[in-house]
Amino acid sequence: MGEGLEHLLIRQVREASSYDDLLRRMTSRRYTTSAIRRILVYVLTGFSRDRQEKLLKAGPCYGRLLAAGPAGRRILRSIDAEKMTIVSGGAGWDHYPERVRSGLETDARAADLYQLLSGLPLSEYADRRRRPVILKGKTQTPEKL
Repeated sequence: MGEGLEHLLIRQVREASSYDDLLRRMTSRRYTTSAIRRILVYVLTGFSRDRQEKLLKAGPCYGRLLAAGPAGRRILRSIDAEKMTIVSGGAGWDHYPERVRSGLETDARAADLYQLLSGLPLSEYADRRRRPVILKGKTQTPEKL
């Protein structure tokens, strides 16, 4: 967080009467409500610029599969499993290497927090519960993995 936003956040947290009031007070032309929500998730999860830089230097350790059609499935088959772990679903993270598990747990915590702050039900949108949608052929009929 930069550009003096941290000072505004501290001041507004002290003055706001609710979460919605805090969002209203901090939202501006420069910072949308969604941007403020993301910033609050960073603050609440302790995600720092230093950690971001370390992760960027290390490079991606996994990719999350959200959906795939025929072309996407061809691309998935071409990925070297030794270089990139593809995660398809939230349950059963124990078998992944520590670096992947750590990233998945951080992702899930941040996503859960964002859902809560956005007023969306965790049961429907939680990363740990959602499975990728695989589209088959030209009919685009979804098939769960």
